[in-house]
Amino acid sequence: MKFPGAKVESSTEQNPTVTYEKEGVYPVTLTAKNSSGENVETKTELITVANAAKDGLVNLSLNKSAKASSFVNENEAPQYALDGNVKTKWCAVGSAPNTLTIDLGDAH
Repeated sequence: MKFPGAKVESSTEQNPTVTYEKEGVYPVTLTAKNSSGENVETKTELITVANAAKDGLVNLSLNKSAKASSFVNENEAPQYALDGNVKTKWCAVGSAPNTLTIDLGDAH
């Protein structure tokens, strides 16, 4: 995999840890090779790096109720988009557009 702009710009690890020093939007390139040849896939604007949040910034959606237009399975259900855990996610099925609706309740 190639990670232009990162501290380490390429890796052969299955799950590499990649660090970017500057905020910005970055591409990722994956190359899969075997005896039959190789395939290369580049995703532009896949990784977004932003400065740290300022003090006092609050995630109003944290652990709120969510509904989605679709999701792959119970391990990637809508609530995982809002659980505050960077190792979980919501994953939609099919082509865009997909929707995630969040009920903020009395928060706003």
